[in-house]
Amino acid sequence: MKPGCRLRQETNEVKKSGSWKDKMEQTTLIQDISDGEKQTAGNETDCSVRSAGHANGCSHHHRFSEHSTGAWPRRFALAARLILGGVFIYASFDKILHPAAFAEAVFNYQLLPSQLINLMALILPWLELILGTLLLSGIWVPGAVLGVNLLMVTFLAAIIFNTARGLNISCGCFSTETTASGLSGWTVLRDVFFFSLSAYLLFVTTQVNRLKK
Repeated sequence: MKPGCRLRQETNEVKKSGSWKDKMEQTTLIQDISDGEKQTAGNETDCSVRSAGHANGCSHHHRFSEHSTGAWPRRFALAARLILGGVFIYASFDKILHPAAFAEAVFNYQLLPSQLINLMALILPWLELILGTLLLSGIWVPGAVLGVNLLMVTFLAAIIFNTARGLNISCGCFSTETTASGLSGWTVLRDVFFFSLSAYLLFVTTQVNRLKK
């Protein structure tokens, strides 16, 4: 074979081999693109699955919240709120009308210094009236429930302490008459009942605020 023919043949083989390499590179590129699209589709599927799972979890949590605050707990909380509201309003009337007699009842507990007795006799009845009105009207219930719980703890502690000391004094809870029946186990049980209602209301309002957040 002549040198010129051999050179052209080698050149053609080089061109053919070059085109084959280009085709292989194109095929590899297409395969890479296809694999990338499959991976993207898989990631989107995973994301949709995770989103669906999160939505299901949220809906399950919502259903659980609705179940945990069912009809009976709400009705009981409403009854407790109305009972305590009425009790506090009723307890404030006689104290507001007879502040001097209520100051004497506060003095008989022998728990406060003399400088604070008149101030307590003037402020406490109005505080009871305001808290009771808030509970009955359903306005600012969390704050009213907290205030009622603080007062109930104070009242219950004072009654238990003076009952243990054996002081024969009037409770001063609903009447300012000093001739009323003295402290007894019934007085303690009555205030324990009222405190249990206020504590339940505090628990319910705390749970509701937590669910709202």
